[in-house]
Amino acid sequence: MNESSWGFVSIGALGYVGDLGTLNDIIKIMNGSKNADFRYEAARAIGNIFSRNTSFVPNLIELSKQPNDGFLYLHALKDMLSFLQREVPELETIIRFIFSKA
Repeated sequence: MNESSWGFVSIGALGYVGDLGTLNDIIKIMNGSKNADFRYEAARAIGNIFSRNTSFVPNLIELSKQPNDGFLYLHALKDMLSFLQREVPELETIIRFIFSKA
C-alpha cells in the first residue's frame, strides 16, 4: 500500500469499514512497512476492527506477546479499548495485561 497521505487515510478507513476478513491484509501491510507512523496507523485500524469483534480479544492479547512486533498489537489493544461501544467481559483482563506491559 502506498504510504502517502492517501495511504494513511486508506488504512485508517479500513479500520472503520473492515472486518475480520480484512485483518490479514492489514497485518501484512503493517508488517511489510518500514514507516513507523504507517505501522501505528495500521495497528489502530486493527484495534478498531477488534472493537467490533471482541470475541477475538484473546487472539490480540497473544499477538501482543510477540517479541518483535508485539508493541504494535499492544497499541492495537489500547486503541480497541478507545473504540469500544459496549461492555466487554474481558475488560479487566485486557486492562491488567496492558498495565503489566507498562
